[in-house]
Amino acid sequence: MADRFPLIVDSSTQQIKELAASDNLDLTSSSITNASNIDATNLNISGIATATTLGVNTTSTPTNLYVSGNAAGSVVGLGTTDANTTLDFSTGNNFSLELTGSIVLSNPTGVTTGQSGIVLISQDGTGSRTCGFGSHWDFPSSTPPTLSTGANALDALTYFVRSSTSIVTNSLIGIGTL
Repeated sequence: MADRFPLIVDSSTQQIKELAASDNLDLTSSSITNASNIDATNLNISGIATATTLGVNTTSTPTNLYVSGNAAGSVVGLGTTDANTTLDFSTGNNFSLELTGSIVLSNPTGVTTGQSGIVLISQDGTGSRTCGFGSHWDFPSSTPPTLSTGANALDALTYFVRSSTSIVTNSLIGIGTL
């Protein structure tokens, strides 16, 4: 399928049409703060000294993206599990799951080098569930943590994807209960 571009209203014909790859969509009068235009592969942002474009579906790496204020990602809730679990990192950066049985957190799919986030792991009301880890999860001193086993206990794993087979991971044990 060919690349697709935004739909616009042609003011001369009052018809909806696709923005041609060679055209730009002028955003200078829009309510989008500091956005000047969209072309085939970039959202151009004016008034930013160090980063002026954000690549969209491109193989080139944007210079930087700075967020003024706060930014957050949603938490992908996986519900309860008593089976080996494979996180799909293409669905988000932050995950939560509740153990109702002992599991192995297998090597994730959809990893992107540079991605980071958190995995919240809680025990059910019974507790005493254990969690093992696939070979791509790299912990300090190559030692996976022993998670809390109390009823409703909550632990967290922070991670940074170093490569498709190396996820630098640390644990926060006993951070609370549900």
